[in-house]
Amino acid sequence: MDKNNGAIYDARKLGKPKMIILGAQQGRGTGSALIADCKQALRAEQFKTLRLAIDEGNPQSKAFWQKNGFALTGQRTPNENGAYLPMECEL
Repeated sequence: MDKNNGAIYDARKLGKPKMIILGAQQGRGTGSALIADCKQALRAEQFKTLRLAIDEGNPQSKAFWQKNGFALTGQRTPNENGAYLPMECEL
């Protein structure tokens, strides 16, 4: 997350927070509703940009985040399993 396009919070320092929706709730809008609520709360706190990273080999994750307004930044950070692809959304 980026408040006023200032500090960037490094997920490695935050223990790589993850969002997981259980199978029974997948495809029902639960994840998208959670993201919408998060975006609204961040806007209220004056955040301007929300950033995250997906695993390069996970097209389902990419599609989910694109559906929720995120776009690839064009950056690629290699890791032990391939790479992380940063995505961001203007709030």
